[in-house]
Amino acid sequence: MELARSWFTSSSPIVPKEFGALLNSHSLTRGVKIESGQPELVTPLPERGEGRNHDLVLIGKRRGLSVTICVEAKVDEPFGNQTVGGYWLEARKKRDRIKNPVTSKAPERIESLLRIVFGNSAKPDHDPWSGIRYQLLAAIAGTVLQAEQAGSFFAVFAVHEFHTDAIDGDRALENTSAFEHLVRVLTGHHELKVEPGKLYGPIRIFANQYLHKDKELLVGKAVSVWRVPYRTCSK
Repeated sequence: MELARSWFTSSSPIVPKEFGALLNSHSLTRGVKIESGQPELVTPLPERGEGRNHDLVLIGKRRGLSVTICVEAKVDEPFGNQTVGGYWLEARKKRDRIKNPVTSKAPERIESLLRIVFGNSAKPDHDPWSGIRYQLLAAIAGTVLQAEQAGSFFAVFAVHEFHTDAIDGDRALENTSAFEHLVRVLTGHHELKVEPGKLYGPIRIFANQYLHKDKELLVGKAVSVWRVPYRTCSK
């Protein structure tokens, strides 16, 4: 709802000022021209299961180069309920109880997503990868895979967060912490204080069995504040 109200004020997407400022915060996306946008686009992910449902995918150009921007809209709903490590362990235990290895490929999917983003050394039961929210891992992998489909060298994953009068402050802080952990692991700067309105990277995502070419990834968060205007009663 908030994303649609913010972006689709006409028949085609119009970049909100907060999101435009986010893109202009980095030299690689400064001045990017948005050419098209598609809401609720699904990118297939490895192994059996649902694809990555992007709230909005934008295709832009900067100096003749294609840029794919995948947007995740948030108010205070969490980035899923499971970490990579917790989900992987739970899925393995469940499959062992059922004793039918073809019933679920969730462990293999998690491992594949980690390899796409972090390479072969990333393990779902090891720090720092185990603490990443699974939804955020799927979002990053889906972003670079969508960039591959679009023929883009540059990929941007951006959270567009909406602060309304009804926001739950504690849940919003949990989201901030989860996103900050993701950015720290991606960049390798484990004391990094992630600020809204700033893109971080580039992070090189190397070609692998799912990506034919390397990608340069940027990540960041834009915040739009929506408040109900105060109205005085006229006598």
